[in-house]
Amino acid sequence: MEQFAAFALDNAVLVLVFLGLLAALVWTSISTTGAGQVSPADAVRLISREDAVVIDLRPDGEYRSGHIVNAVHVPFDQIESRLGRLGRYRQKPVIAACRTGQQSANAARRLRSEGFERVHRLQGGMLAWQNADLPLAKE
Repeated sequence: MEQFAAFALDNAVLVLVFLGLLAALVWTSISTTGAGQVSPADAVRLISREDAVVIDLRPDGEYRSGHIVNAVHVPFDQIESRLGRLGRYRQKPVIAACRTGQQSANAARRLRSEGFERVHRLQGGMLAWQNADLPLAKE
């Protein structure tokens, strides 16, 4: 224990940087768990067993090139203006899906703040869905 204290005193800057990074990691982890992540396989189970609704947040071109069957298309930059349209899905499980899984965290938080109780994020986004060789519908 004495060696640790001596190290901490001798390397105060390193210790502070470490503590700052640790705090940032914890905060990031906590802030993104407002909605649980589901793997593509778990998403398939939610869709087939619990009639989950997929909200595809990608831009029009990406959505048209291939999307999950029966997905509701709401581009991320339009989610605020389309919350009224999504209200009918409040009682169902909802899976937010974007390209990589990053934007879905913000969308899921927003949906939760509007009273959606069972919001999930597609882990890895549509890229993970495609890598799992799951089916896509095209327009």
